[in-house]
Amino acid sequence: MSQDLLSDESLPEQIARRLTHAILGGDYQPGARLPEPEIAARFGVSRGPVREAFHLLAREGLVQFRPRRGVIVTDLSVDETQEIYELRGLLFGHACRLAATRATADELSIVRTAFDALSAAVARDAEQPDFMEARNTLVASVYMAARNRTLIAETERLNRRALLHFAVFNRPERRRESVGLWKAVVGAIETRDGEGAAAAAVTMVRAAEREVIRLMAEREAAQAATQPTSGIVVPR
Repeated sequence: MSQDLLSDESLPEQIARRLTHAILGGDYQPGARLPEPEIAARFGVSRGPVREAFHLLAREGLVQFRPRRGVIVTDLSVDETQEIYELRGLLFGHACRLAATRATADELSIVRTAFDALSAAVARDAEQPDFMEARNTLVASVYMAARNRTLIAETERLNRRALLHFAVFNRPERRRESVGLWKAVVGAIETRDGEGAAAAAVTMVRAAEREVIRLMAEREAAQAATQPTSGIVVPR
């Protein structure tokens, strides 16, 4: 077992955590197969713990078991994506509303520091994992400032499912747009404008949803273009 797998977690939990990072970091795209032997070799473990890790990830909605294909990274439909982002917008908007009214001065400082770190990551054109880490830290700081543990627990799984598709785009212009939208959210939180923070948060989530659906359409079109034709000529 490799040294980076040593922790207090069980072996399947460690593998599941590492795979989660790999999926959300874009190493495995939606719809990609996760061959059991390949994953076992990657982590230097037997196939049993990998199989258990897959079941843990399936419960989180990150992977699916498919007949004849094995385990794949969850590939959401457009309808499923829209449903997730609709709910995500409501929950994140409410979190921002709460943060604006409940956050202490220290918590506001943490939010501002996290936003500055995200801005710096975009300015230096950081690698995707670094960008995602900065973004996730900022999201977490807002939820912590909202001071609602139930809200945090309920949104964690939903956010991971949304990030499956958020992780597929890392274009510089999209990152800059994201920072601009975040600026409005953070500014409203800092001025204690709860409704303004909620509205800005929903706007940001909707922008991400539109981009994700556009990319899904592009990917489907590319896949369709590579599909072999039947070779049958239809008479006129």
